[in-house]
Amino acid sequence: MGISLFKPKAKSYPLVSGVDAAKTKDDQYLARYCFSDYLDRKKVKGNVMVCKMGGAGVESTIKRYGGAGAILVSDQYLDNAQIFMAPATSVNSSIGDVIYRYVNSSRSPSAVIQKTRQVTIPAPFVASFSSRGPNPGSIRLLKPDIAAPGIDILAAFTLKRSLTGLDGDTQFSKFTILSGTSMSCPHAAGVAAYVKSFHPDWSPAAIKSAIITSAKPISRRVNKDAEFAYGGGQVNPRRAASPGLVYDMDDISYVQFLCGEGYNATTLAPLVGSRSINCSSIVPGIGHDSLNYPTIQLTLRTAKASTMAVFRRRVTNFDVYGNLLGLLSVHPQVPIVSIHHLDVVEPIFPRTNRVNAVKRLMIPANLDSASLVQQSICYDTTRQWTMSISWGYTVHVTRTYMPARMMEVPTRTFNDWHKRHDFTNVAFNTRPVTYTDCQRPRVFYLSRALNDSSSGTTISEYLRHNEWNPKCEWGIQDPSDINRIFVYKKPNPDRWSKAPRRDCCRLLPTTKKGTMVINVTACENDEMVAYSDK
Repeated sequence: MGISLFKPKAKSYPLVSGVDAAKTKDDQYLARYCFSDYLDRKKVKGNVMVCKMGGAGVESTIKRYGGAGAILVSDQYLDNAQIFMAPATSVNSSIGDVIYRYVNSSRSPSAVIQKTRQVTIPAPFVASFSSRGPNPGSIRLLKPDIAAPGIDILAAFTLKRSLTGLDGDTQFSKFTILSGTSMSCPHAAGVAAYVKSFHPDWSPAAIKSAIITSAKPISRRVNKDAEFAYGGGQVNPRRAASPGLVYDMDDISYVQFLCGEGYNATTLAPLVGSRSINCSSIVPGIGHDSLNYPTIQLTLRTAKASTMAVFRRRVTNFDVYGNLLGLLSVHPQVPIVSIHHLDVVEPIFPRTNRVNAVKRLMIPANLDSASLVQQSICYDTTRQWTMSISWGYTVHVTRTYMPARMMEVPTRTFNDWHKRHDFTNVAFNTRPVTYTDCQRPRVFYLSRALNDSSSGTTISEYLRHNEWNPKCEWGIQDPSDINRIFVYKKPNPDRWSKAPRRDCCRLLPTTKKGTMVINVTACENDEMVAYSDK
């Protein structure tokens, strides 16, 4: 493995081992490493040398002595390519043994120097030279936090230094291929800056949490050290900008942790600056590690005895804001149990304030909490309409047939926490509110709900929201002719213990003008949606 800027000719060169190029028999042991003091120049000139890797710059000796190239045998750091001063490559000891056997068994061993070829290796994997855990500073913190690209990175370089830094190297470039922490750190720092650009008020701890919790998982099969090699995984900038839950901390949390680790005023001084910290006066942090950290690590006391610990975490949800209509009107995987961030979301019902809107939603919630905002979809084949009921919240009526799978996808009425309002990056699929003006749904909001004790049925009424709709030339009847929708539904006391909680709906006949009646009930076997020609 190696990176070469040379353009070799497809020419055969004699292949010689360092042992065979020794000055004397006594020099053979050290000559295998191709150290300059032990090689015979005449035996090196014009040949490709096979050398044990004994240090950096071996190929410079080969070039200075007139050699054509070098094969370096080493088992260290073979997962990143090096730039050599002369045409060279590195191989592991197994391949090296094969080459040595060939050299020793052939009368005229030879080698051809080829151009660099790209070798595809499944990524990501953690480099062999990357530092690994456990954390020597504390058994309560996972090391490392995160992994970032740092192998064979195209990087800017200086023209004041050759690419290898070795004497006699004539390779100079504004760019080079580098590996190491100096390459992965810019990636991680860039991700942090990217997150900061969307959330300028976030603390360093919040940004760090976003990067760790949104990371792309890395295979344990490729990295035997698992989390001790890659931490939370490989950085994922796009997801980090919208992580959902965030573990945040202030500076006192770190002080509490360090005091618990045995630090005192003297050892804390370099970390806290001019402040004087007395650990005896600091209230201990809660939980096993005293930190609101996005990772958890527990060290076993013994291999056989059980180890118990309590970890406490506090999370902040930074998810969506604005108009939640498109999110609450589709089928969530679990019933809604809370509505948060009332200060940043619009009232979920029109022409009212946030508090009264939530009070209205609590009316159906008290009647059938397990069914709240659960979606059911049905079709009116006579009028070619698609109905989507988010029970206790809204009914959407769309002119034309819409596939059920599409109706289950949230419409983008809301924003996420990016500063750019035209950019939505959430951990689920979304779709536009409408693809054509004629497909813009008519939205009916909950007006009232009650329970009919005689039949054990809940009756909810939904009124059409009066909003401007573009003119449509389709021959399909306009749903705006409907002003009121009644939905009948019988609560199921066992619903909380069932999964999935999907309902089906059917249109019921009615003679009332401008009114639609729908019955929502449990789906029958293999039933997903119901069709009606009523």
